[in-house]
Amino acid sequence: MLACDYVLASEEASYATTEIKIGLWPMMISAELVRNIGRKKALDLMLSGRRVLAPEALAIGLISEMVPATALEASVMRLARELATRSPSALALGLRCFYETQDLAIADALALLEQRFGELLATPDAKEGLAAFMEKRAPQFGGD
Repeated sequence: MLACDYVLASEEASYATTEIKIGLWPMMISAELVRNIGRKKALDLMLSGRRVLAPEALAIGLISEMVPATALEASVMRLARELATRSPSALALGLRCFYETQDLAIADALALLEQRFGELLATPDAKEGLAAFMEKRAPQFGGD
């Protein structure tokens, strides 16, 4: 779940890095864990091996959204429908930029984002989105 862009979880979910309890370290997930929740909280979880319940996972940024277990499937479908109304071009380029810039110095990140923004503005989806906004209508994205 650390590699996911968005984590929608049941309020009954729990998470743990229990490797330390058997003499190991969560090597392969430690970098992503730090990027998701920060150094101190990541170390807390990796050193203790304790289980984090969904409310705490939400509070520390381990998950994006928490819903009742009975609403999980409906919530997933709501999110999928919502994302399906967004521009595939903007989603793809935006997510790529989000991850490309996370470890860059701010000046380098801004330069890259400025370049990518120009690329995004040239897409048919961006033109459609801006036209729809001006015409006060819902955009019809083609994914171009």
